[in-house]
Amino acid sequence: TIEIDVLEASIKKQFEKLIEAVQKTELYFVIVTNEIGLCPVAANKLTRIYTDIIGRMNQFIAGNSDEVYFVVSGIPMKIKG
Repeated sequence: TIEIDVLEASIKKQFEKLIEAVQKTELYFVIVTNEIGLCPVAANKLTRIYTDIIGRMNQFIAGNSDEVYFVVSGIPMKIKG
């Protein structure tokens, strides 16, 4: 699991750099991600690890965003901002 922790830390560092760059501008950004945590738990260990990391990165991005929308069947639901 230490390799997974190192991988996740590396991924988060890239997202931190992205958020930092976005915050330095006056521009508006739209980041689109998939919500894959609503599916049943995968039987495959690698898929579970991927799902967990994506979920934590989505939380990180949402936590650093002014507005967050959850879109289901093309219908946006504002959940933050």
